[in-house]
Amino acid sequence: MKTFYALLTFFLAFQTHFAQQLDPIHYPSESEWEFLKTKQTDSLIYVMKFYFNADDTLFFREARSQQVVKVALRDVKPPDFSTGIKYYFAERFYGPNGSKAIRTSKNEKLDRFYYYYLNVPELNFTKVALVNEKEDATTSKVDTPTPSSGLEIKSNPMPEGNTQSYSPLRPQILLKNGCVIYPEHFYFLSEGQLYFGNGVRDNIYKLDTALVQAVVGINVGQNLFLRDKVGYEFGGRCMRFVGIFIGAINVGIVAASISWNIGSGMAFIGSIPTGIVYVKLIMKGTKRIQHKRRYRYAKYAQCQ
Repeated sequence: MKTFYALLTFFLAFQTHFAQQLDPIHYPSESEWEFLKTKQTDSLIYVMKFYFNADDTLFFREARSQQVVKVALRDVKPPDFSTGIKYYFAERFYGPNGSKAIRTSKNEKLDRFYYYYLNVPELNFTKVALVNEKEDATTSKVDTPTPSSGLEIKSNPMPEGNTQSYSPLRPQILLKNGCVIYPEHFYFLSEGQLYFGNGVRDNIYKLDTALVQAVVGINVGQNLFLRDKVGYEFGGRCMRFVGIFIGAINVGIVAASISWNIGSGMAFIGSIPTGIVYVKLIMKGTKRIQHKRRYRYAKYAQCQ
């Protein structure tokens, strides 16, 4: 019996540990990761889960080690993602009732954050670029896609001062390092990232506008800010639902009314304007769904 209870305890402990490792709140999928750029080396630090900002220091779960670490803001470029409100743990701030407040879920979170503040190590990375070296001091975890149906890269350097040395009739993205990317389709701009490729989930790439010298033959349009639009995809689904189901019923009613008053020969033609409205609604809703998926699954394109 003792052996049975020992095995049961081990099994429950193992299950708990395994569940924690897969907890989507603290271990989200790669599509939800953010990144930080180091100032001197331009390498990337992938942020699996960002927690808080305190004393001008960022506390987050780093993707490679999956451990909670900290990085000083002075060592990285300004983040593209929101760092939220600042915490002043140096003063042990817990709100109006101080540290004697009743332990609510919010205060339990602050307790955990305070533990991170006191105990997590600083992420080790090279902060100064090497001099007279062909390679960066650190490796960068950036996806380097091979040319596909949605992405063609030419790494031939552009002649100095000529931003249209390649065919200006063909849509292209000219990078500051001399590379040229020929996107088969350009989709949108969001949070300073250009999204392009050929697909919805696969063959979708993004590129930081800070690396871009110019775009040719591409209408970038307005910044969509998809990161902050929580209901963007859900709204698209609602539009498509209304367009398909409600639209079909409405078009049927219009066609029946015309057929009753004028004749069956004019029913189809008379219902076309109403049908166009709902078709446009379906197209708009589908576009929003696809854009959100592209935003979620896009990989970073790199041209060296």
